[in-house]
Formats: sequence, structure tokens, C-alpha cells
Amino acid sequence: MTHARLLLCSRSAVLLALLYLAVFFSDFQHAAAVKLDRTSSCWETSNIRFLDATSEASTPSGQPAYRILNKIDENVYIGGNETLRRVFLANNKVAMEKIDTLATMEPPDLIITCATKNPTTQEIVCRNFIRIAEQTSSGDLLVCGTNAESRLCYRCPNAALAECTQLTTNYTTLAVVPQQYNINAAAAIFKSGSGDMLYGGGAAENTFSRFSVNADLSATNPINFELDTVTVGEGFIKEPTFIGRPFDYTHVDGNEYVFLIYRETALEYTAGPKVYPRIARVCKNDTGGTVNTKKFVTFIKARLECSVPHGDEPAFEYDYIQDAVWDATNQNVYAVFTNQENGPVSSALCQYRMEDIMNLFDYGNFRQQTGGDVNVVWNEVTTQLPQRPGTCYEVHTTDYPPLLDKSVPSYNAKEQTGGTQVAPPSNFHKSDPPILYVDDVRFTSLAVDLAVDSSAVYFVGTSAGSVIKFTTEVCICNGDSTIKSVVLEGFNANGPINGLELLRSADSAATFLVGTSDVQASIEWPLNTKCQSARDESECALRYPYCNFTEAGCSCTANNCTNDPPTGMSHPFFMWRISA
Repeated sequence: MTHARLLLCSRSAVLLALLYLAVFFSDFQHAAAVKLDRTSSCWETSNIRFLDATSEASTPSGQPAYRILNKIDENVYIGGNETLRRVFLANNKVAMEKIDTLATMEPPDLIITCATKNPTTQEIVCRNFIRIAEQTSSGDLLVCGTNAESRLCYRCPNAALAECTQLTTNYTTLAVVPQQYNINAAAAIFKSGSGDMLYGGGAAENTFSRFSVNADLSATNPINFELDTVTVGEGFIKEPTFIGRPFDYTHVDGNEYVFLIYRETALEYTAGPKVYPRIARVCKNDTGGTVNTKKFVTFIKARLECSVPHGDEPAFEYDYIQDAVWDATNQNVYAVFTNQENGPVSSALCQYRMEDIMNLFDYGNFRQQTGGDVNVVWNEVTTQLPQRPGTCYEVHTTDYPPLLDKSVPSYNAKEQTGGTQVAPPSNFHKSDPPILYVDDVRFTSLAVDLAVDSSAVYFVGTSAGSVIKFTTEVCICNGDSTIKSVVLEGFNANGPINGLELLRSADSAATFLVGTSDVQASIEWPLNTKCQSARDESECALRYPYCNFTEAGCSCTANNCTNDPPTGMSHPFFMWRISA
């Protein structure tokens, strides 16, 4: 067996700090889970000071509620309480531009104010938490905040970020902007033939919506509602938590799609309440139904499978998807999961190929309750439907089953289950085990670095405020090849990690941003610019794969070098929490 659970003792606070793990990789996409023995010589504990990390911490007043919102052209945008920050690399020096003037502006004519609705939590809720930062084709930013549950958006010129002006638009239909600070805002602007389009999920409204956006945000009513999903019957989206940002994809046949990832209450599971992870798509050219002209008619969805097989027993399923990353270059989705909340704590990392997603969406059978009767079980639809749901160039109505019968299988080239599922679709492989799964840790966020020589680096945030890094490294233990595990101590984390992002300069200097909600602090971690400061091979190993130890000492690995050590410039750094 090449996969095994990574057991972390919940009694040990050490193991809930920053943890380095190493995983074999054959290329950018693949890895197999490897059993770790914490009593072996391949498991080490060290302190972050050996990484030349420096820390500066401060305690902000109020409820900052920071969240990493978006990365645009190597600029990371971070939203908070009446604030927006832009973090970027300039000449290998980390710079930050911030706006602290996006004040709460609750409409004066409200009959029921935010404070009236939230008498005991108004100091936390009734503020303007910035949750959307999207770029239009003009280069300006569309910035939106919760604004004391009254939604407010701005035009922020990219060249002068501080010169933000409020938009005059219809906020009533703008469900994509959350009204609570702790709700994920899943929104993205894509260019289309008719201009900019804003897509996003509305958790409170149980919808996924599309809006046309005037590139000139200073125009009157620059954002206009176009379509959203069917809400009658809850068969399309039910009690969702949207994950990450939607992403667009153009198939080889020329069809253009927008995909979204979320978790929701599964109507098809009838043995009690249960949450399933979903991936869904709509056609960019969807114009609405023949009768319900303001509803998507191409929205279809499928469950994402991430499970560990147990022989003849039911597989252990990971259904609470927490974060996802779309790799447009290799056309893969990476996602981190936890199990159902009332079960033992466990997490997993799974990978999905777009070819499998498209194969299922284009050729798989659907599932529905016969005759639309909500009192009968869900069954596979084996008869041909008048119009196949989800196609982009046919005329559709809103009367169709949106759920695919089969799940999207996870893919793990190092540990394939083998064989194919019963058609349709044809040549549809069985789901593989996760790349990795871990007990006693809850994953919360994910970042993937595919720019390292012939390997991938996964950074995973946890609910305990730790970050787990998976990289390539070989360790021989008891005669067997296993992975090198290094537990790094010394972080003063407070709260869960809610966002991860990686920045790179033109000469490969790497900056890693780690976000938490309620505390501001930063740890500067030179990933690949201070390799020579490692005093011995063990300290160099902590920096792998960005640094490598040879007879000449510790130096940056090929194709990942900047000036080593840098001269006359600041080091790129690992930001643990968002600095003030």
C-alpha cells in the first residue's frame, strides 16, 4: 500500500504549528500519499529562526476580518474592515499600497438598520468589510463591501488606487456581494463578446448569477443583472458555501464555460442532512430560457469525489471542500477537503482533470426524482432527454435535471485504482485515492507552486493557524524510501488560515502570503534568496526545494535563483498574517 494516513497527535501543540512534509512527485500534477512515522529519524522538529524568518506583530483594534481576495498580474488584493490593500513585488522588494477610507455608509432612509437587526453584534457586523476586488477591461478595479448589510461598490483606478469613488447602481439585485463579513465572496469578471461579465455566487439567495459590467464604472448603473439559477425546488443550489473564485475555460470545440466550486446540502442524499462538494458550469453564451428569460438554462453540476477506499467496507469520504486552485496551464483542479463536521477530524488533498470533468458533463447521465415527485428516491435518467442539459447552442427551458448521476473522479497517477466505470460516459476511470490525507488536522486553504524544478509544492493552511508544505524530498527510514517530515515551531498563530497566495518576481524571487482574519503580523521568509545563510545540511533541508545542499554548500536550486545572497535589495518574504 503506497498511501497511508498521516497521524498527528491532537494532544501535541507542536504538531499543530507549521509543518513541513515531503511527498514524491513524478511531474507537476501527481503525488502519492506516503506513510509517516513520527518516531523515525525521518521526522524532525525545528524552529523558524533557522529560515532567517523575522516577525513583527501588532494587535489591531476592532474587527479587521482580513481576507485575501484576488491576485491580478502579481498583485495580491486583501480586503478588511473599511480597508483594501495591494501587495506586490517591486524590484524584488515587497511593497504595499493601502486604502483606509472605504468607510461604512449605511443608507439614511432604512426602516430597519443594521444595528436594529444585530443589537448584540453590531460592533462586529455593522461595518464595511471589503470582499470583492475585480479588474474590468479598462484596468479599473470593481471593489465591493458588505457596508453594514447594505452592499456598496466602488471604482478604484488601478493607477491611483486611493482615488476610489462610489458606484451608482442597483444594489438590490447584486447578490454576488455578501452582506456578512464571514461569507465567502465567490466572484470573477470575465471578458466576453459583448463586454465584461461579472459571475458570482449569492449564499443568502441560493443562487449563482451573471451581471453585465460597463468597463467605464463611472457611468450611471454600470452593473446590470442578467441571469441567475433556478431557485424553485432547491434542486439547483441549496444552502451553499462557495469556494474560491469562478474560473473560465474554453474547450477544444470552441465552447466557452464558467465553472464554480462550492459545497451544499445534498438533496439526493435522503438518510439525513449531508453536505456534498460540487463543481458546476454554465455556458458563457447562455441567454436564458424561452419562458424564464432571466434564468440560466445551461447550469449543470456534479459531485466531486474525494475518498479513501477500505476494501469491501464503504470508503471514507471527504465532503467539506474548503478551498480549490485552478491550474489553467495543465488544466487541473486541486482541492482540499475535510470530513463531515460531526465526524472525527480528518482532511485530504485531491486532484481533478478537466478532461474527466468535461467527459462527465458532456456525456454522463443525469439524476432526478421520477416525475419531479419530491417524495421518491433519486434515480439515474437512462432514457434520452428531449434536449441534453448544459449544451451551449441548443434552445433550452428551465425544466431539466441539473445533477449528473456520477461523480467527478479524483486523479492520482501514483496510485491509480485501475479500470473504468460503467458507461456512460465511456472511458471514465474509477476514482483514485487522495494525493494525501491527514488525521487530527482541518485544512482551510490551499496554494500550489508549480514553478519549482520538476515538482509541485503544495501549501495548506489549517484551522489551528498552521501551514503544511508538501514538497519532493527522499528519506531512507528502516531501509524504506519515505518522505522527509520537518515540524517547524516558533509561530505565534492566532486563528485559522483563511487564505494563501504566492507572488513571484521576474527573476523567480518568491513571496508567500498567508492570511488570517483577526490578527495582523508578518513573518519575512526569504524562500530562495538567503540559501547561503544555512549553517549546515540540515538547515538547508528546511528550505527545500527552493534551496539545495551540495559540496559547495547550500545554494538556490537551478531555475529558482535570484541574487544569492541578494545585494542592495530587500528579501522576498513569507507573510504569515497581513501586516498593518
